Amino acid sequence: MLLYFFSRCKLRYRTIQLHRESALMSKLSNDEISREDQLLGMTPSFSRFQPRDRNEVIEWDFLTGKLLYSIAENQPPRQNINNIQREALDDTVMQVMEIINENSKSRGRLIDFNEIQYGYRRVDPLHGVEYILDLLLLYKREEEELDVRSVMENEQNTKELRGSNNKKIHILVPLTGRYNIFLRFMENFEKTCLVTKQNVWLVVILFSPDSSQESSKHIELINAYRNKYPMADITVVPMAGAFSRGLGLETASSQFDNDTLLLFCDVDLIFTPDFLQRCQANTIQGKQVYYPIIFSQYDPKVTYGDHPPVDSYFVFTKKTGFWRDYGFGITCIYKSDLINAGGFDTSIQEYFALFPFLIPFIRLHLLKREIKGYLKLSFYNSVFIF
Repeated sequence: MLLYFFSRCKLRYRTIQLHRESALMSKLSNDEISREDQLLGMTPSFSRFQPRDRNEVIEWDFLTGKLLYSIAENQPPRQNINNIQREALDDTVMQVMEIINENSKSRGRLIDFNEIQYGYRRVDPLHGVEYILDLLLLYKREEEELDVRSVMENEQNTKELRGSNNKKIHILVPLTGRYNIFLRFMENFEKTCLVTKQNVWLVVILFSPDSSQESSKHIELINAYRNKYPMADITVVPMAGAFSRGLGLETASSQFDNDTLLLFCDVDLIFTPDFLQRCQANTIQGKQVYYPIIFSQYDPKVTYGDHPPVDSYFVFTKKTGFWRDYGFGITCIYKSDLINAGGFDTSIQEYFALFPFLIPFIRLHLLKREIKGYLKLSFYNSVFIF
């Protein structure tokens, strides 16, 4: 069993080498480099991405054998290394030890791994996880500290799955009240989807409060857009009773077949056409669910004063807002995968958590990615998707 494991490690390493050779040959022959070779054939380097300013620098996390220290926003400054991070770290150390001991027989010595003294880790969304590690190794039964940082310029490359680029996206928006926010959402939807004729279907799940006057304003606004764009797919699903996000999404999604691509959206989200393409490309039926990391913006009136710039919605800095990497409410998923995962907890009123239902559904790859094009305008009252 152990021999089988090490043979697989050698095979993976050889596969990476072949991708690198293929990428090099394509470059020398002026041929187009395949996407797989671009992802897996990159030579590890800590200077591949050149940031233009301080805000673009990908920060490093400091780690020991058991703890991870981070200065990232919305992350605890100190936390235990979880099982997934531990498994990835162990795999990286094993790859390094294989390289160190590659010619151990001919050299007449074997070096064993003892522990991680300390290290640094960061995640490059385009290329994978990068490590710098200081290891304590055992050599001929004598402890000695070896500087292997040159060896540890190691990356865990990410192989990206791709979905359909022309699949119709069914945008499901649960709503009650909040007319002014809905008005802003529809203005952005018109500019992003209706004018550009995106392949989308908007489904507004409208809960009627005790007073139906505000709901009638929503209906009038939707009808105005229907009349202006008669070929557009815009549907209203009326719901009675108290607002329930889970129940509304469950009811609306039940009206479509199992091959439907669903986007669970909030009314305070602003997005661009690029995000819709990412939703199509990153959601793969039976294989992958897509969770965008959204940017939550502070009120521009507070950030900029009385004269915010016109494009202030899409300025992503620590002063203008923060990335909400802890949320799993906004989801791109196929209905068949939703059914197989067990659906929603319809008892949840304000927020729902589909993520825990997908964890046991191990055939699905859960992709969570930071994107420039999706913004939550809740200003701690707004949101965006790019």
